[in-house]
Amino acid sequence: LALESKQLLDQYHLILPTTHRLHFANNVYLNLVIADVNNSIIQQNFAADAWFLDGFAPKKNIAMWTNIVLQNIARLSKPNATFATFTASADVRRNLMASGFIVNKARGFSKRDMLYGYKSIDAPIYPHKNKPWFAKYQNHNPSKKIIVIGGGISGAATAYSLARRGYQVTLYEKNSNLALEASGNYQGILYGNFTGNYTPMIELGLSAYRYSHNLITTHLTKNIDYQMCGLIQLFNPAINDPIHEKFRVNQINIESAKSVYLKLATSLPQDFCRYLDNEETIKLANLEIKSDGGLYFPFGLWLKPVTLVEKLTTHPNIKIVLNSNIKDISSSAAEFNHLNNPAVWSIATDSGIIDQAPNLVLCNSHLLNQFSHTAKVNLRSTRGQITKIKGNINLHTILCGNNYITPNANEYFTLGATFKPNINNDVSIKKNEHEENLNGIAKFIPQIKQYADSYNISGQAGIRSSSTDYLPLVGPIANYAEFKEIYKALARDANYTINSICPNYPGLFINVAHGSKGILTAPIAGEIIADYIDNSPHACNEGLRQALHPNRFWVKEIIKSKHATGSGM
Repeated sequence: LALESKQLLDQYHLILPTTHRLHFANNVYLNLVIADVNNSIIQQNFAADAWFLDGFAPKKNIAMWTNIVLQNIARLSKPNATFATFTASADVRRNLMASGFIVNKARGFSKRDMLYGYKSIDAPIYPHKNKPWFAKYQNHNPSKKIIVIGGGISGAATAYSLARRGYQVTLYEKNSNLALEASGNYQGILYGNFTGNYTPMIELGLSAYRYSHNLITTHLTKNIDYQMCGLIQLFNPAINDPIHEKFRVNQINIESAKSVYLKLATSLPQDFCRYLDNEETIKLANLEIKSDGGLYFPFGLWLKPVTLVEKLTTHPNIKIVLNSNIKDISSSAAEFNHLNNPAVWSIATDSGIIDQAPNLVLCNSHLLNQFSHTAKVNLRSTRGQITKIKGNINLHTILCGNNYITPNANEYFTLGATFKPNINNDVSIKKNEHEENLNGIAKFIPQIKQYADSYNISGQAGIRSSSTDYLPLVGPIANYAEFKEIYKALARDANYTINSICPNYPGLFINVAHGSKGILTAPIAGEIIADYIDNSPHACNEGLRQALHPNRFWVKEIIKSKHATGSGM
């Protein structure tokens, strides 16, 4: 197993406290969960064939052999699922039997005795709280044909995750090349916001960081397509970003604000992030900077997003069709609330239907709402413009305040990015937005103004989609009208028990709303989509899967409704 071992160890870095998806030996997918087992096992949702229970000796590590752990092992087991463990502890044996396992004792390997057995058909049932609108989708269509719409980072990552599982993917892009819109910046950065309480956003960021980092460093050429230069999130109350704005509005003093950064730096591995004072910041950046220090992420990097998209889609199982502006989608399924009724999805341009497949994944960002099936999906559009400057900045790390600045890639470096909500598809380059980017950087690098010569400045603009809670929308999508009707009783009582199957469109999935963090979150979201289609355990825990589920906003919409009656909405 030397080759498999090396492939695993090559990915074994940035092992942060979250769920990690690793892939090696062509067909092995490993979910590695770094967390307290008593908390994390409750958040799992899969059906295991076999368990190897190696929690060290129960007397030395009693916390890993609790009833909570063993009951959830039973909950997560298929009928007749097997287990084996080195321990022969009487307490473990009794607790396994109480959880529903038939337990046998035999001669051990490294120890005198061992336990093994299987889940009884009479095992107790340990159900989760019923939320059918978030129920795990079961794909009943064995076809390997997939259509993906959208040739940015989201579509490319989704196509890649499916293709390496053997699916035949056709990727449709409306432009003449891939990644010409929001995914087409000259330089992108791998960046997330990890401050605050442990929320689904932070859970997603930690899981996505290692996955995207490995994808980038595996597929791209170092110091040509990407540079692992590190990233510093500057702390400076004069920099107008949301974190510091919160401190000012609440009149929290600077030392209290710094404590948020220090808490983060001490709660995560030092090789992932650590706190810098101002002197260290200047030394690492190689520039005079106005700041009070910041958080340093040594694995931070810039990359060429277009190259990443191209590399991910260079796969024998992926066919790319350019200049295809999909105007309509339609399904052959008459009853959307029966998941065992497979559909055939058709996609059409102005010239009519051009392709069909049983599974369709929409990765077309803000254009998602143009289709009747997804018209009610909660999205908002934001224009963003980056500034590309010809010159040598002599910067050694990425610096982030409200705006960011990258080290040079060849003759150019990048400033970004403006955020202009509700701009209707305007991607023209605007001088005032270049000035806005320059002014944002000038707050901590005043000398940046020397590059304000228009002859040295160019830029790119794109429209990003995001959601109102800033989390992406990843998963199956339901028929809106039927959804509202089936779950209307939630308007009277948010805890009302409803067992009706969610009216998801069979074979229709979305992977959108990554905002400005697409490089970070779109790749792991592509894995989650592939898990849905492949009926595999998901590359995240159950809490995060539900937090990303597209149906979440419609549930909230019903619960908040004030017009519900006994007969309807």
